[in-house]
Amino acid sequence: MTEVENTEDITYEAENVTEDVDLDPRVYELGFHIVPAISEEEAPKEALAIKEFIKENGGVVISEEDPKHVELAYAMYRTESGKKEKFETAHFGGIKFEIDPIGIAKLKEVLDINRNILRHIIFRTVKENTHAEVRLPQVRVERKHISTPKMTPKNEEVSVPVSEKALDESIKEIVVE
Repeated sequence: MTEVENTEDITYEAENVTEDVDLDPRVYELGFHIVPAISEEEAPKEALAIKEFIKENGGVVISEEDPKHVELAYAMYRTESGKKEKFETAHFGGIKFEIDPIGIAKLKEVLDINRNILRHIIFRTVKENTHAEVRLPQVRVERKHISTPKMTPKNEEVSVPVSEKALDESIKEIVVE
């Protein structure tokens, strides 16, 4: 945003909106990538300039996410002055705000010409927080299995292996009696 100082020179299509269009404020969310040439210390200043532009145009900021340096999932390219630039990292941030359709059109045009913004997306949303809650990883506790002797019904006989010598002695005891 710092590269765009004079926004009055921009022609806004939104000013030509007919009266039958609903001009009530709506809730939007803006996600943006700031070029990595901007330092991590300067990236929040870019986000602040965007927020100030929103406020100057009648918008109300609901929430924000400060820009954080991230590796991009895929390389992005931008051609400037006949030279192709490749970006593999950027500073990603976001702002949720409420503004009328004329203000959102102005914001889009300013973001489109700002060379510090690599890419941006604006979409309509709701005021409530719709982000999924962060769930902590579940820790699995292993339980040791304690083996218990197998219980047999009272009426069942349990067969135990017997040696021949023990069997012969048992038979002698029975016969002697």
